[in-house]
Amino acid sequence: AVFSNGSFTCSGTIISANYVLTARHCISGSMSVRVGSVNRTSGGTTRTVSATSTRYDLALMRLSSPISTSYMPLSSAYPPVGSTNSIYGWGMTCYSGCSAATTLKTATVQVTSTNQTDAYGGRAIGSTRINGNAWRGDSGGPQVYNGAQVGVASTADGQSRQYYGSVAY
Repeated sequence: AVFSNGSFTCSGTIISANYVLTARHCISGSMSVRVGSVNRTSGGTTRTVSATSTRYDLALMRLSSPISTSYMPLSSAYPPVGSTNSIYGWGMTCYSGCSAATTLKTATVQVTSTNQTDAYGGRAIGSTRINGNAWRGDSGGPQVYNGAQVGVASTADGQSRQYYGSVAY
């Protein structure tokens, strides 16, 4: 879970002992992360973020000190159009009138395009729901194909469509 000035703001992925990958539009103020818990409000390890680097709607957050856990591998290729991918995050579980999920959620989506545009003009993966969608709070969370992260949640309409900034791009 990614926090700005102490408040939950986005999802993210731990990709090494020192770095968390999230969305650029999540970066604001004093950043910190909770790693190693499927509950965004407790458990795991909390680290402050000492530096950030962005490109398109992707952001790397350097942690103030390393952590030991398992890390998400990053894909160097686009997922095939038509493939079934998994998305993860602490986003809202209804279209309106609810808050971010307390426990990490997952959904299955189908890739419709690998030539969309993310919120900052980078190449994005378009997908549509199979059994769920990305929504507010899922920003920065991963889209996973074949065990590796292919995208970072950038924009979604909460109903049928989501665009994930391409990790390969």
